Amino acid sequence: MKADFHRTWEECTKRKPSEFELISQRTGKKYKTIGFKGIQLITISSPTYNETKQKYEYHCIDPKTNVEYECIRVPNEVKCGFNTAVNFYFMTGGLAGDKTWFNAQKAELPKSK
Repeated sequence: MKADFHRTWEECTKRKPSEFELISQRTGKKYKTIGFKGIQLITISSPTYNETKQKYEYHCIDPKTNVEYECIRVPNEVKCGFNTAVNFYFMTGGLAGDKTWFNAQKAELPKSK
């Protein structure tokens, strides 16, 4: 199942979102949004760099809900490949036209215990 924003955030991700505050990179103003402050997903492939968006794109699956995220755009690259756990922080998303989008502020590998 793929995320589809013709439904609510909770319906399409099968998780309860949190409300948090971010700062717009364009305007510098604070705004409230919903999404995930932190979520661990499993990558399906290595990230690719999108020159136009100037961000790395990750293709992941949520192991708890089986929801597939085809593209999560993040400013930083994490060295990962197939079946790698990656933590995404301050992840937001929505619907633009007929395309679903997701952005996160940061990605990182889980800390070793």
